[in-house]
Amino acid sequence: MERGRWMVLGLVALLAGLSGCSGITITFKIEDVINDGGRGDRFKEMLDVDIVCLSSKDVERFPELAEGTLNSREWFSARDAREQKYRALDGQIYALRSGEAGSYDLLKGPALVSAANTGKREVVVRELKPPREILGESAIVVFGRFHDGTGGLLGAQPVLIRPLPRSGRIAIGVGRTQMTLLKAE
Repeated sequence: MERGRWMVLGLVALLAGLSGCSGITITFKIEDVINDGGRGDRFKEMLDVDIVCLSSKDVERFPELAEGTLNSREWFSARDAREQKYRALDGQIYALRSGEAGSYDLLKGPALVSAANTGKREVVVRELKPPREILGESAIVVFGRFHDGTGGLLGAQPVLIRPLPRSGRIAIGVGRTQMTLLKAE
């Protein structure tokens, strides 16, 4: 009786993990000054972030996302224009920004702010539910809307997490003109 109970609990846990029920937690490690366009402390701004969760099918359909070759300027320009190509990802995008959630994203909190302004060196985003399948490989791509110091968007490289970490814990450093993957375990 006891052995059967443990087998059922193990099977339930396995299925939950494969179906995407296990969540991802991303900790953003914030520097004193972020998003300054490379122009210095007084040019710092809040930073909007998009966290894009890709299923294995999305990895095949959007290689520019899955391989990290699409930069932040290209991503946010396409998103702002609501390009048809990326509408298939509606509901798989988690956002940190001001305003209300759009029909295409899930708002998880406000934009990131320099630690010098808030005293907060970490911002934790919990309960991200990326699509997971039994077969194939999923990924997470994190874009920051960094300004270029001249009124435009910087073409910063995204943070690519592929494959997804088993524990679901990710740490990303946020600086003046880019984000970097610190840990994925």
